[in-house]
This record gives sequence, structure tokens and C-alpha cells, in this order.
Amino acid sequence: MNYRKWTWKAALGLLFALSPLHAQDARGTILGRVTDQSGAPIDSVKIEVLNTDTGVRATSTSNSSGDYVLPYLLPGPYNITVEQSGFKKYARTGIVIREGDRTSVDVAMQVGDSAQTVEVLSTTPLLDTSTASMGNTVTSRAIQELPTKDGMVLIMATFAPGVTFTPQSAGYIRPFDTGSPSAMSVNGTRPGSNEFQVDGTPNLQGQQIAYSPPQSVVAEMKVQTTTFDASTGFNTG
Repeated sequence: MNYRKWTWKAALGLLFALSPLHAQDARGTILGRVTDQSGAPIDSVKIEVLNTDTGVRATSTSNSSGDYVLPYLLPGPYNITVEQSGFKKYARTGIVIREGDRTSVDVAMQVGDSAQTVEVLSTTPLLDTSTASMGNTVTSRAIQELPTKDGMVLIMATFAPGVTFTPQSAGYIRPFDTGSPSAMSVNGTRPGSNEFQVDGTPNLQGQQIAYSPPQSVVAEMKVQTTTFDASTGFNTG
């Protein structure tokens, strides 16, 4: 009888171990509002984005307030097209989504033939106005081309304002030697006050990063500092 209970508990523990982890997604989001020339919202408008690197498309439809959301977009360059009967087709190119970005793209439709297209080729830089978080995104080009100490990509976190590298020892050789890369002070907080994630999944052992990936396998790195939103606010740094 005791043996059966032990077997059942072990099997249950295995099922829990195999269940998926829920965490902040590293993919990005495009969101905004569709209006006419007077500023009135337009509902039931089709919005489509195209990742020009992969050819993958995603679509959404505006609601009664004119708002739309396109979540779970892989980082990369996107083109957006907006179509509605009685309005000219809207097209915008060169929207770059980085890891964890929430990029606002508001669309002002112009009355006219839907066969006509209004192309937006150059605008002011897109800003994330949906959050008060600050920080910096290190692009794939910077990661691949800039030299780092021992190939430690985390040292690039110091590109963000307020981040200081404060190692106690200079030695760093393997991805699991995490004492040195974990020594980051953010806006005056003590080392060990930071949260590390890989693809949106917590990557911590105690107060240190559990695995420090080599520079050659990292496509992009995002540093978020105060004030970050509650979904990533498990630590003070």
C-alpha cells in the first residue's frame, strides 16, 4: 500500500515537472487605433503585418473604438497594411520590432478608392508609449560585431543608462560561471537585485543568472530598468 502511494506521488510530480512554464513573452506587439481624417474611430478594419525577413503574416481587426492589437510577433522588420471599403489603402514600411517591444502605430485613413494606396515611407521614430519602462535594446549587429570580455554578452547591458558592471573577480570562462556576469548594479541597486530571463523564461539560480549564453548564440538582448511593468518586476534592479 505504501509502495502504491509512493508511485502515485512520483508520477504526479513528473506530470508537474512536464507542465509548461508561464512567463513574460519575449516576442513583441504592434498596437494602435484606426481613425478617419476627422479623428473618429473606424471599426471592423483589417490590419495585416508582414515580417519581411521570414515572410510570416499576422492579421487583426479593429474594434468599436478603432483599437487593434497584433501580439506575439517575432523580433524583426515589419510592413503594415490597413484596408477598409470606402477608404484608400494604408501602407507603412520599416517598422522594427525588438524583443518585448510594444510599438504603437496609429492609422489615419483617407476617404477614397480602396484601389489607391497611401504609403508612409519616412516618419519620426516609433516610441513605446504604452509603458513607462526605460532601458536599451542591443541589436544583433552590435552583438555580433562588437568585442566583449571573454565573449560575455551580458557586459553589453552597460550600454543602458544606469547599469554598471561590478565584478568581484576578473575570471570568466564557461557559461555556468555566473558570478562575474551577474555582478550588475542598476540605478544604484546592489548586485543580486536583478532578474535575468532567456526568451521570456526566468533564468535565475538564487541571486545569480543560471546560464550566461555565449555571444555567438544571442540574437538580441533587452535591458529594462525602472520603471518596469509588474510582469517583470520580481526584483528591484
